[in-house]
Amino acid sequence: PFLTQKVCQLLCEYESFIDAGEEAAVVEQLIQNHLIANWQTQVAAEHLQIIHDGLIANPRCDSIWLLRLYQRILQQGELPVQDSPIQTELLNLGLVVEQENKLKISNQIYKSVFNLSWVDQQLANMLEIPSPSSSRMTSDNLFPGSILKAKNLIFQPRVLIFRGIWILLAILGFSAICWSFYKNIEVNILFQEGNKLFNQGEYKKAIAKFDKLLNIDSNYYQAWTNRGYALAGLQEYNKMLESCSTATIIEPKAVYAWNCQGEALYNLQQYYEAISAFDTAIALNTKDPIFWINKTESLLALKQIDTALITIDEAINLLQKMQKANPQQNITRELTIAYSHKGKVLWQKKQYKQALAAFDQALMNDPQYFTALRGRGLALQGLKQYKQAIAQFQQMLNESPLTDTQKAETLYYMGQTYCQLSQFSDGIVALEAALKLKPDYQAAEEAKGKCSR
Repeated sequence: PFLTQKVCQLLCEYESFIDAGEEAAVVEQLIQNHLIANWQTQVAAEHLQIIHDGLIANPRCDSIWLLRLYQRILQQGELPVQDSPIQTELLNLGLVVEQENKLKISNQIYKSVFNLSWVDQQLANMLEIPSPSSSRMTSDNLFPGSILKAKNLIFQPRVLIFRGIWILLAILGFSAICWSFYKNIEVNILFQEGNKLFNQGEYKKAIAKFDKLLNIDSNYYQAWTNRGYALAGLQEYNKMLESCSTATIIEPKAVYAWNCQGEALYNLQQYYEAISAFDTAIALNTKDPIFWINKTESLLALKQIDTALITIDEAINLLQKMQKANPQQNITRELTIAYSHKGKVLWQKKQYKQALAAFDQALMNDPQYFTALRGRGLALQGLKQYKQAIAQFQQMLNESPLTDTQKAETLYYMGQTYCQLSQFSDGIVALEAALKLKPDYQAAEEAKGKCSR
């Protein structure tokens, strides 16, 4: 209707008389000159820009799959209608219509502006290897067991501003289309609000926002994924698994939903299933080191140490390539975590010297990273360099900003090391200090009982 109105407007403004039989040619010329050619600056620019953005920066569907489906319709002329989120999105955009149970391009203007050549170029741009800065995952927080967790989540869609569209459609009587535009805006706003609340640690409020969104659009798989991560913040891992699994049912290619599923399964101690989920994520995107790091944790839990070493080395290799390709990109946090995981793997292999080197490498990137500091002390302990290990734990207590739980753990390892050095009284003092901070610390209680024997 919008484009028809523009064509009628062009005809009304056409100054020359149109001879009988020339109508079609004149209309075609007007459309080509005033709508299609250099469309970004023409009379339908804003309308076509909305279609353009809906194809290449879609907040609800993977744009690559959206473009591929549209490409097939262009190539074949029509496709059978199927109940899929991708087809639904093309219909919602107005780019295609359903006729006799077939999907067809809505009109020749769309077909000319967003033609096969344009689609091929967009796909070529999108299928280039992404820069590290485009990664949707960060490593600012860790789940119990050091598994890496999402912080910035997935997709931060831009809210489209439909200036004048509402009034125009209301005049034309298309209230259903108006509601569709309004619904899309509301959904995007709810998604952004949910993500903001998550990043503030307001997990219950974030879940409430995602639930409200999903009541409007239950196929919004990104919201199911981010809702899963919010549930992880509440340590409700069964519900997290359910939410992330729903995302992968709606969109089997939703790579971060598979990673989310893997994290849930890891925390539920279903390690084989977690590895399977991480492998699916890796198959979908082999270049994201986060999936390799997370898989390493599950392999360690299953004592598959050699495979874990190969896996974490792949993660480090990917991170180093990222750093080399874009030296300005700050991935020190990710490198810290990866080298800490490698140190942990080598420590379990009892290769304490190599483990110490890995922990030192981690600390070069982040000198205050607790896992690497603790690992360094344990590696020194494994090398029977007890005095150096005690000095490491003491330095952590004196200089590092530790939580009470981290202090208790550090005191436990320091007490354990004193006992190995046969300095029993110092060992018991350290273990009692750990128990004072954490009264239910069973390992410290057991170590205290064994220390003087």
